[in-house]
Amino acid sequence: MKSKLVVKFLLALAFGSLFGQFIHMDHEKWLRLGREAFLTHQANQFDHDMIASAAGIMVFCAIFALGLFALYEGIAFAVVRLVSRGLPPKTAAPGIPS
Repeated sequence: MKSKLVVKFLLALAFGSLFGQFIHMDHEKWLRLGREAFLTHQANQFDHDMIASAAGIMVFCAIFALGLFALYEGIAFAVVRLVSRGLPPKTAAPGIPS
């Protein structure tokens, strides 16, 4: 059980690092393209997003969150299985049933 928590913590840390790297790359792109390109892009995004329906956005976000959670749990399950294969089997202490 303890190894499962450690693996999940390390995966959450890795996903957070990857997300941070994604944000950093986006900032670097806009620094390279300049202020005017960024403002033009944001104006277009504002026009596009104000047209989209709120229900559609909520459904998309819910499906995306479920998919991300399933991916996280799947990777955690696979890593825990791989780690547990390398560990010696648990033995019960004398006199304590397992």
